[in-house]
Amino acid sequence: MSDRIPIPGRGTTGIAPEAVGRATAWIDPRSLRPHPRNHLIYGEDEDIEELVELIEKTNWIKPLVVTPNDVIISGHRRWKTVLKLGIDRVPIEIQAFEDPTAELEALLLENASRIKTPEQKAREARVWQEIEGEKAKVRQLAGLKQGKSAPVVENFPQREIGKTRDRLAKRVGFGSGRTYEKAEKVVVQIDKVREEGREAEASALRQVLNGQSVDAAYKLLKVTTQERENLLGLIARGQAKTTQQARRMLSRSQREGDRGIVTMQGFSVGDRVEVDEKASSHGGEMGEVVEILHASCQISIMLEDCSDRVSFCPSELMLVQKAIVESPYQIGDVVIIDFQEPASVEGSDRCWHGYWGVVRSVSEVGVVEVDVGKRQLLVFSYDLKSVYTERSRSVDIERSRDAESPSPHLKEVAEKIVKLRGEDLDDLETNMLNFLQRRVEFTERQLKHLEYLLSLYF
Repeated sequence: MSDRIPIPGRGTTGIAPEAVGRATAWIDPRSLRPHPRNHLIYGEDEDIEELVELIEKTNWIKPLVVTPNDVIISGHRRWKTVLKLGIDRVPIEIQAFEDPTAELEALLLENASRIKTPEQKAREARVWQEIEGEKAKVRQLAGLKQGKSAPVVENFPQREIGKTRDRLAKRVGFGSGRTYEKAEKVVVQIDKVREEGREAEASALRQVLNGQSVDAAYKLLKVTTQERENLLGLIARGQAKTTQQARRMLSRSQREGDRGIVTMQGFSVGDRVEVDEKASSHGGEMGEVVEILHASCQISIMLEDCSDRVSFCPSELMLVQKAIVESPYQIGDVVIIDFQEPASVEGSDRCWHGYWGVVRSVSEVGVVEVDVGKRQLLVFSYDLKSVYTERSRSVDIERSRDAESPSPHLKEVAEKIVKLRGEDLDDLETNMLNFLQRRVEFTERQLKHLEYLLSLYF
């Protein structure tokens, strides 16, 4: 039997289901049920768009593995895909299992080759530990039935616990047992806040774990509850992409009282909010945030109907509309990276301090995407100095770091250097671009060298 088989009725007229592989049957996908543990391990929001496009284009699909009770063991994403496409028959392979533990083990083994997030790996490792525990119980019970004495139960020494942790980490693809241990603790926290109804916080913590790093997510467990909620609030509302950005926003705002920057659980001055109906007598009323009260960990809002100013805990407010933070920059501007707090910036970004780049996008909350060549930096307006603005098509000499008068060719040079950065340059060529990307004035000879370098690649 081939790995994938054609779907009858979708460009494969004349192929009878019973003729395609002896171990394959055909069934209405609506009669199948997902395994109850699948979504707990792998989540419910898996992206299937690419699979939808592939099956729709080829009309071929790999058979799903199901139990005699029509429970899916392998093929949950394929099942969701055929349901979305409205396909009324799907190929299956029926397999029977001795017990729920064997069924669960098959579920994990069938997903062994898939690409997984750190969260999925941690959840898999926890299930593998559960499976191993159940198998150990079965072996112990079998020994008792054969007349063997039960082993003496002792506390496992730390070394044995470490070996188990390392073995599980290796099995699911973590670099070390310590990394798995950190990820597992983060997953426990994600589940905890979800059970408490704080979905946005759980989602933001998941975003840090899967999109940034295990260490970044684990460090959030070491700070105070209030600081963690503030940091995750920024990420949940899209105002910070990383924990480093969130920390810098909080640090600057708390130090300088900058009202244009979010300071408490994602809320900032100017946001339009609604008071939770369960919060107080003002429940259901709308208002605008007018002040962040750090000392009391409250947010002061001006109510619309009665024009009263009332303070609430962040948990008592729901965001209706974010305040738009006006940025002095726009797409096409050439700006110098000038980190106000270099020590708090991620190392891979910090190396660009003093270089210029080209603005590619500006978000409504003041985050600026700067193209420095081969990578995009997400920075805040206060970490930039403009040297060329598209608005006036002139040079902002007053804000420029360089005492020299910026070259009228700066914009053109910037685009050329950013383009060259994407090529496989040697050390000499890279050093040349490094030199030019820290200057705003260029000699004729330097411009000729740049043109020659361009001719080598384009």
